[in-house]
Amino acid sequence: MAKSKSPDSVQFEKSGAIASLKLNAPESLNALTLDMVERLTEYLADCKNDPAIQCVILSGEGPKSFCAGGDVKQVCQTMKDAGPDYGDEFFAAEYRLDYLIHRFPKALVTIAHGMTLGGGIGLLAGSSIRVLTEDVVLAMPEISIGFFADVGASYFLNLLPGKIGLYLALTGYRMTASDAILCGLADASVKKSALEPLREDLSKIKWTGSRSDNLTLIKNELKKHQLPLLPSVLMQNKDWIEQACAGDRIEIICKNLLKFPAKAGDLAQGSPTSIRLIFEQFKKGKSKSLAECFRMELGLAYWFLRGHDFYEGVRAKLLDKTGQPRWRPAKLEMITDGEVARYFRSPWESARGSHPLSDLETRS
Repeated sequence: MAKSKSPDSVQFEKSGAIASLKLNAPESLNALTLDMVERLTEYLADCKNDPAIQCVILSGEGPKSFCAGGDVKQVCQTMKDAGPDYGDEFFAAEYRLDYLIHRFPKALVTIAHGMTLGGGIGLLAGSSIRVLTEDVVLAMPEISIGFFADVGASYFLNLLPGKIGLYLALTGYRMTASDAILCGLADASVKKSALEPLREDLSKIKWTGSRSDNLTLIKNELKKHQLPLLPSVLMQNKDWIEQACAGDRIEIICKNLLKFPAKAGDLAQGSPTSIRLIFEQFKKGKSKSLAECFRMELGLAYWFLRGHDFYEGVRAKLLDKTGQPRWRPAKLEMITDGEVARYFRSPWESARGSHPLSDLETRS
């Protein structure tokens, strides 16, 4: 693999045993396009099969964002001409990439800075070492665009303590580095000014060929640069979150959260369909493996792409920027159990053929 010098949307460099991948679309906050997803997948596959590479470092170009999620604006605009099948292709490719990261057999260090939203957290969550800078802001804000917490969130947010994962998905709560580390979504925080010295120290590691040994070596170097943790508002509210999100009725949970608008985040303006589906998604995800969660999420994405709220949410927030989406249905109580069940019915059970992610392993 030769060092790339072109201004590609994903830059690749190899130096010794370390490969560096950098998202390179700072003008769009490194939001993932299908091309970027495919390039990342190809580069990671090459790194996986290259015996000389012991460590991969993933980061983002520009001062504002590691990755602001999937480029849903571009997805919606393309689907106007190409139809929803293009959206199916995009999300299948994105979820396959995320699964590859979760199962990557070598040390994979992801460094997230600035805005790290949705699909950006999808890249971060499965990495073997998750590093944040002091300016990072992390969130799963899909509810505000009429979508759902995807990119494997059914799995990795369910691993967080208590009801924190559900709370993050329902409210789009903006996490600090300390929030993410203390709830288990990241491993360490460093100053942006320390990133180059950290990379220099990593380049001097005497690699062993063992993933577990290499991870220990990386963590030892990381300790030299990491910042002390600040208080976490998220974890300070853990007991309140647990109480507010308790029970089997999403209507009651929403009522509890909305009593405190400052803590409810995007919930008040979120899509009722998204709210109801996220609640069911999290219940079902608890008993599923990682691969099963990705398959479930791709089925959900299929139906969202053929519904109303996703297009309406992207229009209101990202295209027209009115901030006033017209959701259909407009109220949570208008969504029937039958409609919820339809979203969880796999479109690939019939004559459409096998599931696009059927080849993912089923182990947890």
